[in-house]
Amino acid sequence: MAALKFSRFLWLDGAWWLALALYLFLGIPYIDYHADENNHIFLSRDTIIAFIDNRPDELTHILDENGDFRTFTDQLRLIDAPLHAYIIGFAWHISGLPESQFPRGSWRWSQPFAVNMNDGRIPGEALLYVARLASTTLLALSVVVIFALGWLFGGRPLAVIASGLYALNPMTLQHGRRAMHEAPLLLFGLLTLTFALLIVQQREREGRAHWLRWVALTVCGGLILASKHTGLVFVGGALALIFVNELVLAFRLRARHVVRLLITLGLKLAASGLVMLVILIALSPSLWADPVKHLAELIDTRARTTDVQNKIYVETTSTLPQRMALFFDMPFRLPVNEWWHAEMVEVNAAYRASIWSGVQFGPLIGLLLNLLAAWGITAALWPRLRPPGRSTALYVGLVVALLPIAAMLILNRLPWQRHYLTIVPMLTLFVGIGAQSLVYLAAQALQKSRAASTELLPNR
Repeated sequence: MAALKFSRFLWLDGAWWLALALYLFLGIPYIDYHADENNHIFLSRDTIIAFIDNRPDELTHILDENGDFRTFTDQLRLIDAPLHAYIIGFAWHISGLPESQFPRGSWRWSQPFAVNMNDGRIPGEALLYVARLASTTLLALSVVVIFALGWLFGGRPLAVIASGLYALNPMTLQHGRRAMHEAPLLLFGLLTLTFALLIVQQREREGRAHWLRWVALTVCGGLILASKHTGLVFVGGALALIFVNELVLAFRLRARHVVRLLITLGLKLAASGLVMLVILIALSPSLWADPVKHLAELIDTRARTTDVQNKIYVETTSTLPQRMALFFDMPFRLPVNEWWHAEMVEVNAAYRASIWSGVQFGPLIGLLLNLLAAWGITAALWPRLRPPGRSTALYVGLVVALLPIAAMLILNRLPWQRHYLTIVPMLTLFVGIGAQSLVYLAAQALQKSRAASTELLPNR
């Protein structure tokens, strides 16, 4: 009987995910076009060169004898993580679409939208849909992961709250459906966080974590770096939460060999990080010729690109107080308003007015969600505010993992909405934890009230 009950609820969980996934897929055609999608699809030709034609060496030589990029495409190959382009390339290969669907070149930001269109720097409609289908598949899988994370912290109720808020968030929908880095960033970022939390949970309960969890953490960490380089914030958060948990355990247990324990852990974390870097290099032919030199060039080029963007968009760059406010406002309160071309304004407005753009929270509901998230962070750090029996290491670990993401967003001067996408799943989990805390406290207060009323009743 218990098995039948479990099976019935399992089917309900599956039906909930399928409903959310169906909503994600049905909204694909209504998203406005972003020029970065062109570049990702254009670079997905590398899949043909590297895997189908078996000529990966052609992608390795990106610098000329003077140390300059041979072409703009070579620069893109270095600064754009390659994994998503591979996924789009394989999706194109499976679809059977002709190569004529590929754009003729990368997008030229110095040229108007119409000029790029006339030059053929835009994918065919069918290929754009296939590429978005690949992205949305990864996004749908990330919904499964955040459901699992919610379950880890509060069982089915928190899992349903977290996955629903995440999947119906307008930011998640618009940026995750596009043929860009964001969907794999979310999927592998959340997987990296999940395995790090499972490691600290098992370490707290059983004294050691199984080596397979370390392998899973390392592989997912490498894949997120190969998905988008800023996924480093997820990697940093995951490794930091493991280190902080070990530090707390060592001093709580008054271990005699604290230094030895921390050195051993440090070696594990360093080895894990090194293998993640190896995975990134292995998947990036643009790094093969000279990994150290090209990694340095990657960091330098990315820094120079960011500096140029800050100068071009100087009127939109935000101050420190504004960035701190955007940290909470972007995920829930502000509408999706990021478009790049005047030609897309009407398309974006039509999409926002459709049923496929998610739940528009608005200022009031958004404020309530922000307050719940803040309360959830407080409850994570204060055990009395949450139900007993849950692993303290999990809650503290989630807060620690939040810090690198928060630091990156506060330091980033460009208030581009998709940059804030990494904070959406984190704050969504804290919203669920906050709601769980309030329900628990209300139940406790009600129980005390009933107990007090019982004591006041006269004995008969």
